[in-house]
Amino acid sequence: GNIAQVSIYNRALSAEEVTQNYNALVGRFGGTSTGSIVTDGMVLNLDAGNSASYPGTGTTWTDISVQKTNPGNDSLTDTPTSYGTDTGVGGEVRGNYATLNPLDKNSSITLSNGNLDGSNATAAWFSVRSTIGITSGKFYWEYSNLYTGNFSWSFPGLTTGSATLSTYVGGTTGSYGYAYTGDKYTNATGSAYGATWGVGDVIGVSFDADAGNLVFYKNGVSQGVAFSGLTSGPYFPALGSYATTSTVNFAQRPFAYAAPSGFKALCDTNLPAPTIAKGSSVFDTTLYTGNSSARSLTGIGFQPDLVWIKSRSQATGHGLFNSVVGATKVLSSNTNGAQATDVNSLTSFNSDGFSLGTDVSNNFVNVNTQTYVAWNWKASVSNTTNTAGSITSTVRANTTSGFSVVSFNAGSAGNKTVGHGLGVPLNLWIVKSCSVTGNSWSVGSSSLANQASVYLSLNLTHAAVSDTRIWANTAPTSTVFSFESNYTLPANSDCIAYCFAAVTGYSSFGSYTGNGSADGPFVYTGFRPRWILTKPASATGTWNVYDTARATANGVGPYLFANSSDVENATGAVDNLLDINANGFKLRFAYTSTNTAGGTYIYAAFAENPFQYARAR
Repeated sequence: GNIAQVSIYNRALSAEEVTQNYNALVGRFGGTSTGSIVTDGMVLNLDAGNSASYPGTGTTWTDISVQKTNPGNDSLTDTPTSYGTDTGVGGEVRGNYATLNPLDKNSSITLSNGNLDGSNATAAWFSVRSTIGITSGKFYWEYSNLYTGNFSWSFPGLTTGSATLSTYVGGTTGSYGYAYTGDKYTNATGSAYGATWGVGDVIGVSFDADAGNLVFYKNGVSQGVAFSGLTSGPYFPALGSYATTSTVNFAQRPFAYAAPSGFKALCDTNLPAPTIAKGSSVFDTTLYTGNSSARSLTGIGFQPDLVWIKSRSQATGHGLFNSVVGATKVLSSNTNGAQATDVNSLTSFNSDGFSLGTDVSNNFVNVNTQTYVAWNWKASVSNTTNTAGSITSTVRANTTSGFSVVSFNAGSAGNKTVGHGLGVPLNLWIVKSCSVTGNSWSVGSSSLANQASVYLSLNLTHAAVSDTRIWANTAPTSTVFSFESNYTLPANSDCIAYCFAAVTGYSSFGSYTGNGSADGPFVYTGFRPRWILTKPASATGTWNVYDTARATANGVGPYLFANSSDVENATGAVDNLLDINANGFKLRFAYTSTNTAGGTYIYAAFAENPFQYARAR
């Protein structure tokens, strides 16, 4: 048909202004003609002559496109200084707002406009997640489609951090989306939900992480609860794209429609206050150079209850010391040996660090001119007796930081339980016989499938092993962990356990899938890590330890192996194994033990600072 064109010369229009006025503009052509409206910043194209079917639905989609030609000079609210009050309309709170994450997207997605616009030029589905994950609280944000032509769609919604980004939102497990057809999707299965929508409509999303309810809105009108029971966060706002460009507003500019009562903008100012505002108050790394003289190392800021020391420059064993059994008692993570007593090693735990002896026997904590790293965790101020399990244990537990040191005797042969003192189920637990040589370190992880019967060994490189006897086929509870005495641990032997439970903003334990690329997976922790441990679970590979004390800039290269006495970077220096970011870490190298395509890896990370207070890196 005839092409009608109207030129409107005024100030640059934002994406929201164009989409909000779309219906009025279409009305100029009766909704059936072909034409375009050109503004100072946008082109609106109407073409009733072309249509396409959304995959699997048979629903037709008229080719109506909004093309952004010049975004203008937008001034958006985003500052590291937190102030202001969230009134639910957007643009009110000052702080760091969420954006689409350039480190957590499919490579076919291109981000622009301050990482608020996501484009995909290919006729296939790909997705991108946001920079902030949601674990608790109530949040609202909005989407608009900026350009839609033949066979081009967008798909707003929510995903877990492990959901694949090589499909639409809702096209895989852990992914929940709202299609333009009105259907809702999860795990690639659609069902009737709400109204159809298209260009000119603003899709709002509210997520109540405490109740687990996800609701979508069309132009301010609720379509009802789309999904419920989503309480195992973090969950991330996400955008799927099929040959189109879409935009998201996390309240950097005013919302098109007011947020529902009680819902806030996704900004660090609105995140729950972290339990631990400064990670170095309960965990820190210190570097030093040996001098073979008795000395005290200070400046840690607390009395450590677990000190893990490794020479960086000398091929000597790791030394693990804890305050429950006392100074001078040492185990090595790289061997299955029994606990040794060395009066010249770590000689005391002090209020601001620890003391070292002359190191004249084992030569692994204070050799003259050798460089060292010490990783330090704080538990509690004194030993307590714990009778929660079938075996009485001696415990130092810090329920605030989710860490406890547990000493116990394995007792007679059979299934046993041991109290760990943390009050929540464990995410990582590491146990070892102290008194019997030949007993390997057994590691349990909630991130391993079938955690009740799967284990790794800290001193070995094997893949995860399935064995119902290792943890007595029972996952840890909020009070105890289980094991089979005379199998996991020798009967009647004295044993030690290091137990960890995740604390939002301070510690994170999980898994990721490698892709064998320099553009590796992004792992969201919700904080800037100070210390990271990774291990392949699906294949043989080393336990890799990184920290930001040894790596002062990205990418992180200096690594040590928990399972080996090797010096730092023993297999060859790699300067870009991973990047450490304000909200997690990004794999940057196709290294067998960290990032093989399709490989499953577990990790543990402890914070330098929670996301609210972390500086970009």
